[in-house]
Amino acid sequence: MIVFVGEQSAPQLMEPNDFGKFSVKIAAAKDRFEELRKLLLGAVEFDGESIAWVCADKLLEMSSVASDAAWRGELARMIEKARPHGWIRDDPKIAIKAHVVWDCAKSSRE
Repeated sequence: MIVFVGEQSAPQLMEPNDFGKFSVKIAAAKDRFEELRKLLLGAVEFDGESIAWVCADKLLEMSSVASDAAWRGELARMIEKARPHGWIRDDPKIAIKAHVVWDCAKSSRE
């Protein structure tokens, strides 16, 4: 599962059925970090430039398959599987820890 952030767009969920990986991919240069931190507040909270916490509720909003009970069940299983590893934060809302990938090359092609 990839939370994709384009230059001018709201976050989008890509590969929603891949519950084995989780990352935030940003099609922008790192010099936009502070701007993106403010723009994504509420959906993605950054813990530096390489780690982000993604609000689970926002994943449901981003997903085109969130109305599928089986998909929601898989998301819940992913969260519970990640919890013992410290990859889940419950306060103030449930959030999933993700590695941030900066894809400047993609940004320059768009």
